[in-house]
Order: sequence, then structure tokens, then C-alpha cells
Amino acid sequence: MSRLIKVALLLGVLFGNATVSAQPFSFVAIGDAPYQMPEGVTQVERLIARINRQQPAFTIHVGDIKNGHSRCDDAHMELIRKLFATFAQPLVYTPGDNEWTDCHRTDNGGYDPLERLARVREVFYPTPGMSLGRAPMQLDTQSADPKFAKFVENSRWEKSGVQFATLHVIGSNNNLQRNPAAANEYFERNAANVAWGVG
Repeated sequence: MSRLIKVALLLGVLFGNATVSAQPFSFVAIGDAPYQMPEGVTQVERLIARINRQQPAFTIHVGDIKNGHSRCDDAHMELIRKLFATFAQPLVYTPGDNEWTDCHRTDNGGYDPLERLARVREVFYPTPGMSLGRAPMQLDTQSADPKFAKFVENSRWEKSGVQFATLHVIGSNNNLQRNPAAANEYFERNAANVAWGVG
């Protein structure tokens, strides 16, 4: 469901982009990549090379940098961060459930999902308000508002008169599950998403 919401947000701007402005542009949306390891890394390397040749204005990764039954190790996050750094154009990344929500599973390493979420924010958002990629672009970030300082992943940007935004909405029941800590995280993040979406 979350993937559909994210893609719907992207498609809402995609179908109008050529007519909104005299300056048409293209962008790429990807997700679930890499998924199967280790072959997924090679596949993503080839995909990034192809995207770089196409030279889109930017790429958006809508989450799931691993499958739901593989380990949530720091080493994997660092590997993906290095892959993301090879995008020639800006890359905007919004997390999926596999990289933090599902990390409590035994085959994921039995991690605390909230600790993994904090690590995702640390690894993939080192400079809030800047995208990833070799030529990063400036983003408006919800974390600029002290009330929502932790939500570095919620971003907005504009291209040729078209407004884009990311909202941190995920699968696995959007983390409204398991225990009070997960539920509290959901309620706080959902309130931030609502504020960001209507702001």
C-alpha cells in the first residue's frame, strides 16, 4: 500500500510535467533495489549506469533497499549509501519498511526497529536539506521546523513549476504494530506526514 501511495504522488506530477512549463524535464522513480543479494548490487550498478546515461533531472528511490528477509546490518546500509553516491544527478531517497520496520524479524538480525530508523536517518541524510548523488540539489526539509526536527526524510523541491514531495509512509501497517513504542512512533510520524502533506 505504501509503495502505491508514494508512486501515486509521483505520477500525479509526472503526467503534467511536459505541459506545466516551457522547460520539459524527465525524472526516474525506482524502488525495491537492490532486493536479492548479492546479484542485486550488480543489477543496481547497471541500472545506475543506464540512468546516468539518460541524464534525468533527478531520481527518486521510493524505499526498500533490501528484501524483507535479509539482515539489517550497518554494512548493508553503508554499501547502499556508496551505491547512491554513484548517481550522477541528484537522488532523493525515502525509506521503505524493509530497511527498518521489519528489522525485528529473526532473519533480519532481531534489531530494534526504532534504532534502525535512527540509523537510516544518520546514514542517508547526513546533510538535511540536500539530496544524495554526485551533484546534490537543495531540498526543503521538514526537519527545518523544530517541531519536526527528526523528520529529515520528508522533503520538497520544485522543478520547472512542478512541486514534488516525499512522505515517510511504509508497509508493514506503517509500523502501527507489535508494541506501544512502535505505535508511538507511528502516531508521531503520521502527524508529521499530515502536517508536511498539507503544509
